[in-house]
Amino acid sequence: MKNYTQKWKLNVIRRNKHSCFTERQVTSKIVEVKKFFQITCENSYYQTLVNSTSLYKNCKKLLLENNKNPTIKKNAEFEDQGYYSCVHFLHHNGKLFNITKTFNITIVEDRSNIVPVLLGPKLNHVAVELGKNVRLNCSALLNEEDVIYWMFGEENGSDPNIHEEKEMRIMTPEGKWHASKVLRIENIGESNLNVLYNCTVASTGGTDTKSFILVRKADMADIPGHVFTRGMIIAVLILVAVVCLVTVCVIYRVDLVLFYRHLTRRDETLTGNTYNAGISYLMFSLRNQINRH
Repeated sequence: MKNYTQKWKLNVIRRNKHSCFTERQVTSKIVEVKKFFQITCENSYYQTLVNSTSLYKNCKKLLLENNKNPTIKKNAEFEDQGYYSCVHFLHHNGKLFNITKTFNITIVEDRSNIVPVLLGPKLNHVAVELGKNVRLNCSALLNEEDVIYWMFGEENGSDPNIHEEKEMRIMTPEGKWHASKVLRIENIGESNLNVLYNCTVASTGGTDTKSFILVRKADMADIPGHVFTRGMIIAVLILVAVVCLVTVCVIYRVDLVLFYRHLTRRDETLTGNTYNAGISYLMFSLRNQINRH
């Protein structure tokens, strides 16, 4: 090209003796099972010079309709794993050349699937009253294809008072599913008590189960009427007695003090304190006023 020159270094890689490609020039791809899997044999640089193209899997030619741009489009299965080689054939200066591009396809388990799990404790005791209704809610995190259902004993046929409500599902922000299914028991009877009501979520990877047991609600024993009345009367009498005792103590507090001193035989003169006329008169006047009231 005009006066421009450039040196090129060409590396020649020997192809594997018993293979149609060399593993040193392989593009690896990982595809999840049941996800979209596509291989398209195209070469944008040589496309106009290509006479035909063949697609090989593990060096065995695949018979496809389009011999110009053979393509595979499908949902991946584990059998699809292998080496896919696109071989383009073109003529140049009277010679036939091959241009090969190989993909190493590895099929793995669906990484988006989770192990389904029921939310909450595995064993639940629910206190109920006879004749009333109850709703048992079972919730789970699961995959789109998984199922959730109720199981309970039916020795004498189906119970007309037990109903499974429609399952509700919503997708979480992480792309998983949250499902809930309610078992409604109406007009609870003795036959519904102490019976296992099992909720199960099932998937291809296994199952998870939680159980509900209905138990009678502990009733508070009513206080008999005569006991309540007698208790109220005693409480009122005690209150009246306390009020009367406080009133008497207030009215006769001076006499009570003097009576206490007399009872304990305390002599105030021994302590150097003697009653003078003024103090005696004050005590006498105070006692008369209290007595008049």
